[in-house]
Amino acid sequence: MNPEPDARAAERLAERLDTAAASAQISNRYVTDRALDEVRQRQANATAAAAAWKLAQDRLHTKEVDADVELLDGTGNDAWKKLFKAAEAFSTGHAYTGHAHPNIEDGARCVLCQTLLDESAKGRLTRFAAFVADAASTDADATATRMKETMTAIADANLAPLDTPTLTELHAADAGLHAFVTQTLDAWVKRRLWVETSVRTSDWSTERPPLPDGDALDARLRSKAVALRIHAKELRASLDPEAKRLLDNEKAALAARQGLALRLGQIERHIRDANLHQNLTKVHTALAPRKVSLKMTELANAYVTAELAKVMTEELTALGYRRKVLPDIRGRTDVGQTMVTLKVKDCIDAWAGALGR
Repeated sequence: MNPEPDARAAERLAERLDTAAASAQISNRYVTDRALDEVRQRQANATAAAAAWKLAQDRLHTKEVDADVELLDGTGNDAWKKLFKAAEAFSTGHAYTGHAHPNIEDGARCVLCQTLLDESAKGRLTRFAAFVADAASTDADATATRMKETMTAIADANLAPLDTPTLTELHAADAGLHAFVTQTLDAWVKRRLWVETSVRTSDWSTERPPLPDGDALDARLRSKAVALRIHAKELRASLDPEAKRLLDNEKAALAARQGLALRLGQIERHIRDANLHQNLTKVHTALAPRKVSLKMTELANAYVTAELAKVMTEELTALGYRRKVLPDIRGRTDVGQTMVTLKVKDCIDAWAGALGR
């Protein structure tokens, strides 16, 4: 009836779809085939870097390098590297500012045990510094950090960019797109589980869950948002004042009929009562005493008095009355009883003449 509410609802849904499309575009980066291939490559790089670092650690412990001291177990691992970098920070920032670490000048001391460094200790510290600065160590740290950040980003990705109310409205507006959204989000969750499992087990042989065919989810959501705004514009353009007036009148009439339907039983009873009252009124009027009396008088005049006057005239004639004077017989009805009055016209003059003769 009034397109404005539908137009506003379409625009609100379009706004939510635009927001969901922006979120879906970000989330999609973590589940595309290209992204998953990149994760696999990064794991391979991290594994290779870790292997190179392990080889460098093994060389660090080789007896040929320093036969007089056997290094402690774990030397060169992550904890040891943190210890060495902490010692480096203390040396360059406090103990020997202005000197590179390790400081192996004459009179220099170990920043940890703080004893004077002999030639053997100076050599070990120099090798340790070279090991920490080695490309294998640097690459291992960088690739491990990058791999950790990658998996954290995948785990934190929002793979449900549409909330439940928006999905419900979308289902009513476009069931086909709603089905595509459901399939895509389900595929996203399966692909994330697949890549997390593959990274954890280092086994990439399991078949990768496929994505639905066609355009990406964010592109479809934006396209639907554009269509909804066009639809809202068309709805408002179709609002003709005269057509609206007619529709408003029709709406009022329908509302009145709806209200009338609620009292239909009362109305039918009133109609029956009114018809009965009308019939009873007609019967009551037809049976009124005055009308009955008038009708009885009319019938008496037609069928009683006329015949009586004829018979009396014949009798008078038989008795020798020769004047053409007919008896005047009149009937009337009183309280349902019909009475007839006899009166002979000019009876006085007629009888006087007869007596005179």
